Amino acid sequence: AVTNSNIRAYLQSGCAVHKETGNHWYAKGFDLEGGTDAGVAYIYGNTGVPRRSVWVNCSAKYAGGAGNLLKNGFGALDFHGLVAFFGCIGNANTADGFNAHYTPGTGYCCLLTVGCTGLDNGRFTNQSNNGLTIHETVMAIDIGSEYGWSRGGTLRNIGTTQMWVVGSKIHDDQGDTSLGGAITPTQVQVDNSAKLWLDSVVIYGGGTSLKAADTSSIYT
Repeated sequence: AVTNSNIRAYLQSGCAVHKETGNHWYAKGFDLEGGTDAGVAYIYGNTGVPRRSVWVNCSAKYAGGAGNLLKNGFGALDFHGLVAFFGCIGNANTADGFNAHYTPGTGYCCLLTVGCTGLDNGRFTNQSNNGLTIHETVMAIDIGSEYGWSRGGTLRNIGTTQMWVVGSKIHDDQGDTSLGGAITPTQVQVDNSAKLWLDSVVIYGGGTSLKAADTSSIYT
């Protein structure tokens, strides 16, 4: 029987959190689900004074749907400053678990993920789905996290990004060929001129473990 205790209704518009901010932001202990705008929790826009957006023990799951592809769990777009996640979960989203872009050309975006998980991301016909990904000029550090079972490259960075990964696990990428894409199972991939440093990282699963395309570099 349908009751309030065993059924959840997910809204088909907007985000659980869509923070357009010139302020600092701190959130702890929120479990966020659903979202069809940019994703579940999206930190958007701040090109003035550097700010901080900090998330602790939060989760972002189930973004998007068959008619709302390319939706992420946690995302940051053009946020000038530091976006930090501690013990956060970005699972089972249509696109990526953790995603950061920075395009303004001035300023910077730094992403920090510590003890996070990004598992089972990629749904329907969406392609190039990642547990953790950064774009354009984002700089990132990941420590002691786990990313796996993505569909399209579990850790994938592009542009001129730079990332240092310490003591994390990256595993069991599924590729996106089953979703209509061309990416075979690839645990770690960097493109363009991105740079990636892997320090005491555990990588396992089928397919390709490490792939540096174009003029990108992976250091182990």
